[in-house]
Amino acid sequence: MRAGKLNARVELWLRSTDVSALGEHSESYDVSALRYASVEPLNGREYFAAVGAESTISTRIRMRYDSVTAALTTADRLKSNGVLYDIKSIINPDNGRRELLFMCETNDRQS
Repeated sequence: MRAGKLNARVELWLRSTDVSALGEHSESYDVSALRYASVEPLNGREYFAAVGAESTISTRIRMRYDSVTAALTTADRLKSNGVLYDIKSIINPDNGRRELLFMCETNDRQS
């Protein structure tokens, strides 16, 4: 993978679940690291929901393989240029330790 293609800074947001003294579960996301990546929108889809128009964008985010990126799961999120991405699947091409592809979705109602 050429370094010139990794031109976007991406925050890695890890999900954590806390249990209160009453046994209630709460979810939160914490920024764990920054990486450079390639962010490639694949397609856009607009549809009408009950409350109005909403758009969903599928995006491929390509990053170098390392111990931090290898530990990400579909429960975690990525953020680049103020856009928050939900990870839908993680692909390790050729089962190598060179790069990871994160297939993500975002919609215009996220913050």
